[in-house]
Amino acid sequence: EDRPTGEGGDDGREVLAFLPFPPDGSVESYAGTARRMLQVLDAGVTTVNGYSGLWPPSYDRLEAAAREVPNDELDALFREHGVTIVVVEAGPLASRPDVEAWLDERYVEAFRGPDSVAYEVPAGPA
Repeated sequence: EDRPTGEGGDDGREVLAFLPFPPDGSVESYAGTARRMLQVLDAGVTTVNGYSGLWPPSYDRLEAAAREVPNDELDALFREHGVTIVVVEAGPLASRPDVEAWLDERYVEAFRGPDSVAYEVPAGPA
């Protein structure tokens, strides 16, 4: 299988994807990913953003698609990896109406706060 144990939502657990993904491969770019990973670590939630060097083999494809959001490949990869919730930083989202429209077309807004917007990923294809 191409994902860590517990990923995929098959066991009823939430699988999160955080946007935006790091813009490049520098250590500094991954600070936000590490912070979000630590925030959900104790909650028993899986993320597809990678964590502590334990990325699934398909992570490179997922990361490349996420850097080019919006695109159909990213939606397909989220579904392939069993993503149940997409959490988007509100700041970058506000500057990208095309991304917000793409998210609204595919997912269901579940929460909007001052720092982030959470979308539920419905079962099945978009």
